Amino acid sequence: MNTYVGIDLSLVATGIVAVGFGELQRTIRTTPETKFPERLSIISDAIEDVIMTAQPEVIAMESVAMMGTRDLKLPMVHGAVLMGLHRQGIRTPLYVAPATLKKFATGRGNGEKSDVKMFVFQKWGVMLSDNNQADAYVLAKIAQAIGDPELPWLKYEQECVDTILTSPLNGGPKR
Repeated sequence: MNTYVGIDLSLVATGIVAVGFGELQRTIRTTPETKFPERLSIISDAIEDVIMTAQPEVIAMESVAMMGTRDLKLPMVHGAVLMGLHRQGIRTPLYVAPATLKKFATGRGNGEKSDVKMFVFQKWGVMLSDNNQADAYVLAKIAQAIGDPELPWLKYEQECVDTILTSPLNGGPKR
């Protein structure tokens, strides 16, 4: 059976979930008291450990929301994780926009972060400990939809997959 991983990056609480080889749900926590480079290392190392253990077919990661110059730390977290994965010889994950993640989970592209956790339980019967894991679970299910398109997917789920695969972030046509 193939394994699929979803990663919801955050500087404070990163969710990572693997589906397929058994369920793996984890939240990687760091605190502001820890120096920023060490926080990057903690997050990147933990993700690398999960990826090396799970050996996923496809990895999906939430893309960085457009936030201007307000805070550049989250894009730096993304960069650190990508460098770690690259060092391990792991291909680049697929990027999923936050609205696409929400649509895959709920059928609509808006709503509160807590809505996703509720829909994960209602839709897949999985109880997760926090919203970060819920987003990561949906990302893992998106990775599964991309890696195993023969499974039955709802129309709006397939629309999300099509959006992801044609996104310029994932090598689709530039607009």
